[in-house]
Amino acid sequence: MADELILRPMETAPRDGTPFWGIVGPDAIHMLWHADFQAFVSSWRRMTMAKGYLIDGAPYKDHSPVVHKPVAWTPLPECLLKQMELNK
Repeated sequence: MADELILRPMETAPRDGTPFWGIVGPDAIHMLWHADFQAFVSSWRRMTMAKGYLIDGAPYKDHSPVVHKPVAWTPLPECLLKQMELNK
């Protein structure tokens, strides 16, 4: 049986980096909470430092996020989560 797509209020959206579908207008967009940006984002760029160099204490710096303001969310279907694991 297919997973049900039940819309949930944004107050309950995961803020631990777990991906989900956020509802923005008529679209369901794959996104997650990015703690550094304090926002729901669908993508961003990462600048990797040369070996031995740090920026803000890390070997990389995330920048240029695509930020969204979803009105609701739903978990990704189990079949998609399994495929994402296989692609790691």
